[in-house]
Amino acid sequence: MQVLAGLLLLLAASQAVRAFPCSPADLESCPVPPGDLPIGQVPQFITITWDDAIEPLGYSIVQKVTSGFTQRNTCPIPSTYFVSITNTIVAAVQALYIQGNEIATHTYHHIGNPDAEEILSCRDWLVNATGIPQNKINGFRAPFLLHNAEVRQTLQDNGFLYDSSIPDTVPSQISPDVQHRGWPYLMDAGIPQNCSTGSCSPSEQYATLWELPLWAVMDANLSPIASMDPPGDAYENFKRELDWRLAGNRAPLGLFFHAGLQSQPDRIAELRRFIEYALTLPDVWFATNQQVLAWMQNPVAAADVESLLACDRPTDISADVGPTEVLGRLLAKDLASALSSCRGLEALKEAAWRAACFRRWSEWSEIASEPATQWRRQYELLSLREAEAGCLPSVDAVRKVQQTVTERHRSILVEWLCEVSFDWQLDSSVVFKAVAYLDHYLSQHAVVELHRFQLLGLACLRAAMGDARKPTALNDQDKRLDPQNFAHISDNTYSTLEVEAQTKMIVDMIPDKLVKAPNPKMFLRSFWYRAMLKNVVQPDEMHIYTLASFLLQLALLDLESSGFAPSLLAAAALSTCFGLYGKPSWPLTLQQFGSYVEADLQPCKALLAKIQLSQVAEQLRPLWRNMHEQHLYPEFDPEWRHAMLIFACASRLAPMPPPGAHKASPARTCSSGGTSSSSLSLVSTGSDHDSDGSVTRISPGGNSPPQLVATPGILVD
Repeated sequence: MQVLAGLLLLLAASQAVRAFPCSPADLESCPVPPGDLPIGQVPQFITITWDDAIEPLGYSIVQKVTSGFTQRNTCPIPSTYFVSITNTIVAAVQALYIQGNEIATHTYHHIGNPDAEEILSCRDWLVNATGIPQNKINGFRAPFLLHNAEVRQTLQDNGFLYDSSIPDTVPSQISPDVQHRGWPYLMDAGIPQNCSTGSCSPSEQYATLWELPLWAVMDANLSPIASMDPPGDAYENFKRELDWRLAGNRAPLGLFFHAGLQSQPDRIAELRRFIEYALTLPDVWFATNQQVLAWMQNPVAAADVESLLACDRPTDISADVGPTEVLGRLLAKDLASALSSCRGLEALKEAAWRAACFRRWSEWSEIASEPATQWRRQYELLSLREAEAGCLPSVDAVRKVQQTVTERHRSILVEWLCEVSFDWQLDSSVVFKAVAYLDHYLSQHAVVELHRFQLLGLACLRAAMGDARKPTALNDQDKRLDPQNFAHISDNTYSTLEVEAQTKMIVDMIPDKLVKAPNPKMFLRSFWYRAMLKNVVQPDEMHIYTLASFLLQLALLDLESSGFAPSLLAAAALSTCFGLYGKPSWPLTLQQFGSYVEADLQPCKALLAKIQLSQVAEQLRPLWRNMHEQHLYPEFDPEWRHAMLIFACASRLAPMPPPGAHKASPARTCSSGGTSSSSLSLVSTGSDHDSDGSVTRISPGGNSPPQLVATPGILVD
């Protein structure tokens, strides 16, 4: 009997594993729908999510996008709202919940890598202010998609059902192609994704916590556009994604938005056209994140899914104002009445944030002291600026300490790290962190042997890719962090043990404040979001953002730029690109938000112009040009072509000529691209040679494993 009981237990355990097998050890199961249903009987779910505060403007935009539609079960189109608290209106949250939408958390103060207080105080506020039961608020998304193991442990320990903070593109560990995207997965056996916007390890395990990935929208050429707020024709983009899924494994399709970035009438029309199209297709259902996970835990055929998505109005809300009254006020657009009870509290909050800003940063805050200032966001940005000030390397120290390694050596190594990050499809912020680690090391420790310099770069990149605070958690199941891959791209110049040892040395010496420090790309995203929100730029002007991103990455190659604050670099790059396309170079709204005036930006803008004129970057420039040639569209060709002219070669930063004017020519003639060879040396003279007079050779290696191809010949001098 004991043997039989043991066999039954083993059988039960194996069945439990088979229910949701996606894990780092079983990646092939990640695109497989649950329930062993024939693929033709799997319902195709579409989720719509909205991030940040629920305030009148955002509420009205959402209504314009989703109102008036009903599904086959006569229910309206539901959404999931990841709510941050500042500026959120209680009555609007109540109305959305009553209409059948899901309310989830997004931290109290909209802070990335939040602590437990930020996460739990957001849920507590929603429960206490709106009356929504706590067990109905069980989803979370990290602001800026910046997350870590502590965040997930907090969610697990406090009864949350799921997180939705990890982006996914194609191909990836869980999504081999566009017709086979990864399904949501339970993290009880590890995290099978690479975390490009936060930190995670495959070895993390959370018995009851799910992950709903943010699936990136891919263009017709199978290149990623974006996960959140993807630009371009919304109808064409989402229709293409839906058609791929219906022809494949029917993984959920996610529409991930910030309401303020969907406000243009054309954009709203495109989204409504897509919803109309989706509703004409059999087996397609709009659902909340909670409803998708409920189906995954009890899979039924598409023909039987209607009852699971019932839209009975909730009766468990217990707010002071009754549901009918709240809904009536909002539907009647009587926002003044609906919001009147909240205005006093919001005014007190803003006054408190304003006082805090002036108390800590009176000089900076004077710049932002305008009637429209959002003082909570101002406080957050100034906090980041304060944090970055203590993390800058000393350029003079690097030059004094390094007697063997020259700035040209550093430039070659950094350019190679940039190419590796492209080839490995890393988030662009990773290479900024790696270079920050490199410069921190160079300012304190002399590199005596030049042939060991590439190993230092490899270790900095590996530390930046992994959780630098937990080096022992780097798991061999994460293929990109396997030290063998790093040895391989150095043409096995270094052993895996050397890579491991150098990584540990870097991790041990990097201070925690540098691990958490903001980088230029983070600030650029914040400035761009503000510019979009205030209509300084439009959704079809991504060439400006892309060119600013290029200038920031090009600046990494120049040691001088590392002495500038990341926020200043980001502001200067964006200001430069505004000017190139005929816009005011630093509008008042960005002065208030960034607390920089135009005069503050001038030295950094001059350096960026100098770098663009002098950095040949024969490997980096073709990467940017080739990557963005596919985004050319007839109506935007002049703008994108002007950006690619700057990508293509070292030249002056000439403004975009007005329509019909003679095209400005770059200061130098653009060549067809960089040279390459299978093994290239770092050719130099004097101190560029090792002490024995030999020429140091640094080669990126030959054929790398799948997903890990590094272009040969990146180090060209």
